[in-house]
Amino acid sequence: MRSLRLLNLRRLRRQPLRATIAIVAVGAGVSLVVSIVVLTSSLSRSLEDFGRRLAGPAPLRVIGPTTRGGLPEDVPAKVASTPGVKTSLPVVQAVTYAVRPDGDRTIVLAIGSPLTQETTTSNSLARHLGTGAALRTELGRVPFRAKPVAGLDSLNGGRVVLLPLGEAQRLFARGHRVDVIYIIPASGTSVATLKARLARTVGPWNGVLDSTEPPPVAQVASDIFIPLFGLLSLFALGIGAVLVYNTLSLSLEQRRRELAIVAAVGGTPRALAAGALAEAALLGVAGGIDGTFGGMLLARPLARSLSDFTEKVIGARITVHAGPAAFVIGAVLGAVIAVAASWVPVRRATRMDVAAELGNRELRSESAPKLALTRGLVFTGIGFAGLAIAWVGQRHGALEPWQATVAPLGVLVTALGFLLAVGAFAGIVAHVCLGAATRSTAPVRLGLANLVREPRRTGVMAIAVGSAVGIAFNVASANRSIRDGVTSNIIAHSRGDVNVSTLAPNNTVNIDAKMPPSLLAALARVPGVASISGGVDIETGHSKGTLVGVSASNRRDLYFDFPIIEGSKDPARFERGEVLIGPALARTRHLRPGSMLQLETPTGYARVPVMAVWQNGNFNGRGVYMALSLFNRLYGAQPLDFVHMKPVPGVSDVELAGRIEAAGLDPDLRVEIASEFAHELSGDIGQQLAPFWALQRGLLLVSFIAVLSTLLLVGVQRRRELGLLAAVGMRPSELSRMVMAEAGVIGVIGAVLGAIGSVGMYVAFHLIVPVVIGFSDPLRFDVGAVGVYGPVAIVVVLLAAAWPAWRTSRVEVLEALQYE
Repeated sequence: MRSLRLLNLRRLRRQPLRATIAIVAVGAGVSLVVSIVVLTSSLSRSLEDFGRRLAGPAPLRVIGPTTRGGLPEDVPAKVASTPGVKTSLPVVQAVTYAVRPDGDRTIVLAIGSPLTQETTTSNSLARHLGTGAALRTELGRVPFRAKPVAGLDSLNGGRVVLLPLGEAQRLFARGHRVDVIYIIPASGTSVATLKARLARTVGPWNGVLDSTEPPPVAQVASDIFIPLFGLLSLFALGIGAVLVYNTLSLSLEQRRRELAIVAAVGGTPRALAAGALAEAALLGVAGGIDGTFGGMLLARPLARSLSDFTEKVIGARITVHAGPAAFVIGAVLGAVIAVAASWVPVRRATRMDVAAELGNRELRSESAPKLALTRGLVFTGIGFAGLAIAWVGQRHGALEPWQATVAPLGVLVTALGFLLAVGAFAGIVAHVCLGAATRSTAPVRLGLANLVREPRRTGVMAIAVGSAVGIAFNVASANRSIRDGVTSNIIAHSRGDVNVSTLAPNNTVNIDAKMPPSLLAALARVPGVASISGGVDIETGHSKGTLVGVSASNRRDLYFDFPIIEGSKDPARFERGEVLIGPALARTRHLRPGSMLQLETPTGYARVPVMAVWQNGNFNGRGVYMALSLFNRLYGAQPLDFVHMKPVPGVSDVELAGRIEAAGLDPDLRVEIASEFAHELSGDIGQQLAPFWALQRGLLLVSFIAVLSTLLLVGVQRRRELGLLAAVGMRPSELSRMVMAEAGVIGVIGAVLGAIGSVGMYVAFHLIVPVVIGFSDPLRFDVGAVGVYGPVAIVVVLLAAAWPAWRTSRVEVLEALQYE
């Protein structure tokens, strides 16, 4: 303990800058990982809190196989008569919009309860809406006349409306059905016993859940977003580990003489190693806590994106919750990273030749090490091997279960291979630049020589810069591929129709504000309408593993143009009751053409024959498409999500759209021709990429810290060299320009190599998109993103180099030349 205090803790106090750099380096790597931890806990905590406040004292709830109206009128009676049930409360839970007079819309949870005698709302929502507001329902807009009640402000953040049960069933097209039944056990009845008893009573196609158990459809968000976020955070974690490695390597390099003296007077290698590792662990804990605060900030934009999804699905918002567990995880992760990164430099320091070190005969050579061309080629080969793995993982629609695991692994291998290749080739490119810079000024040549002489540190900075540019290229290219895919698909299938709906085109299947029958009748009377076809969607399943999206339409040509993976397209068989299924559903349930698909319906299980597996990504590939007649037989008539209106000959789609808008049939009606609909849909999908842009900003911060910390510490290591340069006449401004030139060159090299490597990474990502999402979009590259974020990354690097350059320009010659 005494040697630890003298050799390590005192060193931290005497060199606070170096300790701070190490802490920030750890924090930069930990922050992105902790943001995923915070996001996961926030999602779980928010949904649990939502369920608890909604259920009140009821510990159990019964849900149907569909998200809306899944429990027929006989189920509440069966539940109420089940032994051990004290109280059962059938409820309608609808998600809809409250609309202010100025058109501003707020998603609200509308609850229909037999205990409610009049419509009420929270004080906060009443104040926000003001007078003249309306509630959007399946019957259109109805005046919002609700009595404010203070106790409702704590439920769903005040975004709630309570209605009498019958009124809610009428407004939201539930008929005599309900969505959920809350249950309070009788005295002396255990919750577990009653839960099993209720499961036998209601049948396996219905679900009996704990009141705080999140709705299955809300958990889909974590299955889609969080793995992708986690993959990106691993890159930052790896960069942070390399930064810690550099920091501790430099620190131990400067202490070699001190460590040699300790070894000469009896200090054992084990004691020296233990002290250095304990120092690293302490810095790692501090950095992990620092990174936790950064992760909490980064989790906010991620939570906003998830909240947009969960609000449309169940009406609940996601708020950021970071309990003590996040700080514990951050501290432990930081300590593990720091200790693991310091292991190699510690072993190297404890194996030094003590006599040679004390005699100054073990001075390190300052000539450039051998350039690692072979290593760069090996890493490039690993990247291409990852591409091959990704290709195998998506082959033939990825219908085999093992392919869903192999495909993401291919992306990870590809990304790691090409990123490490960027680091390996950075020193080689710097060497080429040095050879070409014969006419450059001395500061520029010296800066290039420093990059060539220290290729590992050059590689670290290049990876940090290249990853930020590469992520920007990947996100922008994905957005462009989605836009082109959506636009070409919609326009190819539009047949000159006009798309009409009361809802946005994406993630609104559970919003109860669809088109009422009166509106459909009015649309049919618009002059110039030849025919109207519509579609409807519903989500089924009472657990995450059984979720299936069911779609139907009386316009088959809109969907039949999706590529068939296995099976055939036969309109006659389709009308007779055969269905098409998405690739993820086929993969998880081992279904092929000719198989029987079991669907959960409000009246029990239904088995339908599979006609084909197609490349349709609706419901993330877990969708079923069937004839509208079959849909109505299984699930009952549902309000249409959208309609397509075909104009009569001689009337264009633009002209028909204008006539519909001029009719003023509904203030919420959205009338769009194919190009407008495609633009809106692709734009809405593009907004879901916002969290990835937030992570890209985080990687820019990591690159800033990487360059700042590396140049600061290298400046300390080169102190004697800088003193010699100043002694032979190099001016402070030239010393400063040398550092800035070094940073500028590494910024350009990192941006260029990162852009090149990101092409391979995006190809791998594009290959597995059909596996993760279900849709197959065209391969598009957004080169403009490199033109924007490449210069941004270079500016960030130059800003990071400003302080090290200033410190270098103020070197004291005599003190530097005396430095050992």
